Amino acid sequence: MTTQPTPALDRLVAQQAAEQFRADLRADLAEIMDELHSQRAELINIRVDLDTIRAGLTQAASQPAPAVGPTETFLADVITFATDENGKQAYKIRGGRYSKNGVRVWDEVLPLLGIDKDLLISGRNPINPPIMVRVEIAKRAGKSDLGEDITLQYNYARKVIGKA
Repeated sequence: MTTQPTPALDRLVAQQAAEQFRADLRADLAEIMDELHSQRAELINIRVDLDTIRAGLTQAASQPAPAVGPTETFLADVITFATDENGKQAYKIRGGRYSKNGVRVWDEVLPLLGIDKDLLISGRNPINPPIMVRVEIAKRAGKSDLGEDITLQYNYARKVIGKA
């Protein structure tokens, strides 16, 4: 069986259909590209917003926490590092009138003091040169030594909140 050659009219219709298909495809591609450019611009704006937020958070994190109550400063010359009863790392700054018991300092405050916790060894670590630190003062209740029902109030250094 032999096939008949396609008449010129059929070829013309096929050619027009192919051209229409290509034109439709170009139009669809142009719409997709426009949408892609629009979404890219939105993503750039989102990235700028995220960078702005990140910069603000970094700046906020580098600031000492505001004190809730009164504060006091002292010259710290030692930081002790140990593991507490819960298995967590615990740090105490010692110096001045807090040389014996020290004042608790939290991990996130150490960088504010210029101390790298990864360089600390268990036990006493001298701070050279000594640094002036600010501690938050709180009131603590206690009972009279005489067994009376009087509750005494006294101040104690609650935690180190940053450099003075």
